[in-house]
Parts: sequence; structure tokens; C-alpha cells
Amino acid sequence: MPSFITKTIGCKVNQYETQVVATALRKSGFTDDFSDGHSPRQVDLIVVNTCCVTSTAAAKTRHAILRAIRENPHADIIILGCYATAEPDTLRQLALRAGATGEVIIIGHNDNLALRLREYITRFSNQPQQPVLPCMNNTSRDIGYDECMRKNQHLSKELSYSHKYIRTPSYPPVKDNIDQPTTSSNLPLLETFTAHQRAFVKVQDGCDA
Repeated sequence: MPSFITKTIGCKVNQYETQVVATALRKSGFTDDFSDGHSPRQVDLIVVNTCCVTSTAAAKTRHAILRAIRENPHADIIILGCYATAEPDTLRQLALRAGATGEVIIIGHNDNLALRLREYITRFSNQPQQPVLPCMNNTSRDIGYDECMRKNQHLSKELSYSHKYIRTPSYPPVKDNIDQPTTSSNLPLLETFTAHQRAFVKVQDGCDA
């Protein structure tokens, strides 16, 4: 099952929006439940909801993006919020400089969030996944480079007669359970809002988002 993590900087509007996106991802087959021991540093998708109302918020946003990518360099990343609206190119370049090798998606306030999320889920579900080889995980440091490459070469031959990786899904296809969107309101409604009392009220706290 594909996994994701979220990071939210800023106001309650951002917190609410992140919860809505997370709900949509869960309904589409993603998980952010790591209770089974799966490491949150091996996720398929990062969602960062940004803020730039103050210089401190902007700095926290940049730090969150850098840290998330460094811990999950192969993950896709979706960047939302007011910083993404104000400086999309800056954040895209930041993600690439941090070493992001997955898809970098910037969604501003003027974009259709539901549509962009639906498009991403569709692309993800149609993209076969590369099998994890010994050199692609943390155990490679324990067995040495030469042995690691030997095991990779052997496994690659088993995967394909042409010695190229056959990228086959390691989990069932992602479900597309988001209704055909026309506006961001087509994202799923929240049933719960963890750790927040005013679960269904969008409250602006010093932000024009």
C-alpha cells in the first residue's frame, strides 16, 4: 500500500486543508498509518502545506521541505499553501536542490486542488513501481559496495532477460475515489479532525489564505 506523510505550517485553514487532502489520499488507497512498523522515512508521497505570512513561517516551510526530501529523496512531493502561491518557482528549485528525484507538484490557491490531486493519483496508479534492490535500502552499508552490486546484478537478471528492471507494482492499484472535480470543494468532507475541537470550521488566524 502506498504511504504518505504530511507537514503543515501556518493557520487553521492550512490545518483543515491538509486534513482534507489526507482524507482524499486515504480513500484512494494511500496510508499514513505506520503502526505496523513501516518507516515514515520510506514513503511514496510527501505533502507540505506552506505559509509565508511571516519570515519565521517561511523559514519553517523551507526547513520542512528540505528535511522531508532528505529523509525521503525518492518520494513525490506536493507543496500547497500561500508560499506555494507566492513563490512556486522558488519552492520547486528548493525541492530539486534538496535532492528530490520524484515528482514535484506545486499547487497554489488559484489552482484546482481537487483536480490536481485527482490527476496525481491517476498518474501514480498507472506508474509501476521499481523493486527495491539491496543497494537501495539501508542494509547496503553493512554488506559492502562490491557485494551489494553483485546482489543487485543477480537480482536484475532474474527480473528481466534484458538485464533491465521490470517495474511491477508492489501493492494493489491506487483507487480513484475522488468524484470528478470542478472546484476544490469536491474533495471529501472530513468525518473527523484529529486533535482539533473545531473540526468543521475554517478559521482564519492572521492569514489571507
